Amino acid sequence: MRNLTYIFLYFCILVGCSKKSTNSEKEFLISFEPQRLVLSNGQIGVMAIEFEDLDEYIFGVTLQITFDSTIVSFSESVGFDAVNFFEGDIVTFVEEDGSVIHIALTLTQGQSEERGSGYLGELTFTGNSPGSSAIEIIPAELYFYDSTGDTVTIPDLEIEAGSITVQ
Repeated sequence: MRNLTYIFLYFCILVGCSKKSTNSEKEFLISFEPQRLVLSNGQIGVMAIEFEDLDEYIFGVTLQITFDSTIVSFSESVGFDAVNFFEGDIVTFVEEDGSVIHIALTLTQGQSEERGSGYLGELTFTGNSPGSSAIEIIPAELYFYDSTGDTVTIPDLEIEAGSITVQ
């Protein structure tokens, strides 16, 4: 009976150790760089959307970003620049609707899906009036796609908000 108890304890230790190793897997993080931006009234500043440790392959992404349009302004015609996450030819759609920025990026046919880390794009804001504005990606409006147009589920997704203070 004593041997059976030791075998049970040994098994519990093995199972416990294997669970710890799965918890140490990296999470996919979407954040803003810099996380906090300080501007003067009328000053222009740039925040990048950063992807860190994306393990799944994606071909495109759509997202919505909220901000306080009384504190900062965003121009859809010049306010977004795709950077280096998608290495190939991309199609970009950007539209501002009040205090929401709608962004869609996709690689073109024949390109390879991407994964890893990098900057999805840069957002350019202008300080309007003193105060602070959160810059947030709406989780329910964040979608990733593969090359066939199917939605890609991203496990362990973490999204960090940014902020802009206008002095």
